Amino acid sequence: MMIKHILPLLLIAFLTMQGCEETERITLQEGVKTKNNTIKKTSTNRDRDKEGLVRIVPNKVVLKFKDLEVAEKLRRELLRKRFKVKTETCPCGIATLQRWTLDHEDSGEVEGTIRSLSSDEGAGGVEGDQEFLFDISRLVEYKTPDGALDYLKSLVSYDDNDKQVNIAIIDTGIDYVGYANSGATPFLYPSQEMGPCGESISGWNFIDNTMEVRDDHGHGTAVTKIITGTLDKRDVRYRILPLKVFNEQGLGSYWDVVCAMGYVGHFPDIDIVNASFGFYNLKKQEILKGEIKKISRNTLVMTSAGNLRLDTDSRQWSHFPSGYTLENILGIGGFDGRPRIKGNKVYNIGTGGSNYGRVSIDLTAPYGKYPIEIWDEKGNVSDIVYVTGSSFSTAYSTARFAQFYSENPSSPAPSQRHDFLAGSYIAPELLPYINGGHVLLGP
Repeated sequence: MMIKHILPLLLIAFLTMQGCEETERITLQEGVKTKNNTIKKTSTNRDRDKEGLVRIVPNKVVLKFKDLEVAEKLRRELLRKRFKVKTETCPCGIATLQRWTLDHEDSGEVEGTIRSLSSDEGAGGVEGDQEFLFDISRLVEYKTPDGALDYLKSLVSYDDNDKQVNIAIIDTGIDYVGYANSGATPFLYPSQEMGPCGESISGWNFIDNTMEVRDDHGHGTAVTKIITGTLDKRDVRYRILPLKVFNEQGLGSYWDVVCAMGYVGHFPDIDIVNASFGFYNLKKQEILKGEIKKISRNTLVMTSAGNLRLDTDSRQWSHFPSGYTLENILGIGGFDGRPRIKGNKVYNIGTGGSNYGRVSIDLTAPYGKYPIEIWDEKGNVSDIVYVTGSSFSTAYSTARFAQFYSENPSSPAPSQRHDFLAGSYIAPELLPYINGGHVLLGP
């Protein structure tokens, strides 16, 4: 992309504010662990809807340069025009991937400068996206566990087995204290051996730029538990790489998601990325799409459809990253109903609260309710949470694909996308809504 094409984006970033809403329903069932290892219910179920807002950050843009000379040329010109330019590079990432924050004492100078620079015909080698914030649902009454990084270190697995599946989870982090106290066998991917962050243990916190990936929100831990629980039941060997991009309120930035996806590219043996999140209507966010495409040789990205009961193939409600047309993406929606099976067909189901799309959504899995055990500080089960939403349909689908891949490890995960879908059930009633009508039934 030429600089003359990127500079209007800077103007748009200053002048545009956009928003949309996304909801995932989460139901809490409180309880205590009894001596006979059962759950005693102590209250009725409660529903809470969490709204998420996608909003443009008006003075920030995400830029990807072909080389640093182009970046420096643009920066110098902006400085000459008395702009204050703050540049950031991705933690543990690539120097040519940057986020710029622009400021000027005269806001009118922004428009004039960008229009002037737009006439520069000779410069090239830069892509640009709008920076924005968006959020995911909060897990009700989730309590941040206390602990030290020694707990995280105790869960790192150095067992490198050919049939082991490596899964990166881009989310809110992981309750590694709870996993450790509950007696979990080491299962985390050792990122310090190959990663660019030096002092990392397993994964990275892109919000604070630290190795501390402890979950202080709950969504990431719920996603992780669905994946690990499903794989444990099926005796599948795996390792998890937790990447934290959403904070304790469930708020994250496009920039941190891009950086996390770029980080995955440092690990060619990561087979699957679970991306249980999404944003609406920002069709020109090409940098994230490019980072996903960069890992297409080795890594399949499983990403959720969203939860507004919308056709995300429509221009009005396009949803990403599930809407990117890439060979290494599987867009996952949810279904509800009481499935009736006849041969390889399944009937009596619908898309429920999930988004859908005959082009963009490739597969449906149970929409809910997935039981999630909540641990106390000693690793005992204190609550059971039943989670519903396409985020968790995606987590279940990630586990099922991991099982499929572990049985067929001779070729990279993306190349097995077609065979995985071919082995699923077909729902004739969903053919107008889901690409191929593909369905994964529950455990």
